[in-house]
Amino acid sequence: MSASVSATGPGSAPDSGPGPRVAPRQDPRLHGAVTLAVIASAVVTVRPLGVDGRGLAVAALITVNAVALMARHLSESRLPPRAALLWLTLGVVAAAALIGTARTGSGYLFAYFLVGHIGYRLPLRQALSLAALAGLLCGGVLFFRLGPGHELLPWA
Repeated sequence: MSASVSATGPGSAPDSGPGPRVAPRQDPRLHGAVTLAVIASAVVTVRPLGVDGRGLAVAALITVNAVALMARHLSESRLPPRAALLWLTLGVVAAAALIGTARTGSGYLFAYFLVGHIGYRLPLRQALSLAALAGLLCGGVLFFRLGPGHELLPWA
């Protein structure tokens, strides 16, 4: 057994050098496959999707969300914490906008996976603040029924 393998022992975290942190027993290829599955499910299920009007807005929001979700695979050395905060904030806002703009589909998965990644990528205080913002934005869009075919106020 090599020295590097025996030094980490079972249950220990992998080396903490530069690059993305790898959680024990998690395969980065699996994360990539899940990311692609979320993007594919949005393209297949989120409607309207088109080249004009609301369909164009939905297509643009799916694209922004897809880029934000794929960026979670960049290493911390390529994407510093301040840039990660900006990128994750943009992703959360775009996810809430997609929920409000689309009539149907699995667009909410972008918010779900981005919020999950927030806790991994950001310091605790920033992670809690951004997760709360995500909850308020997505919850507000759903509660106030903002978007196509809904009234502005739920009690109206």
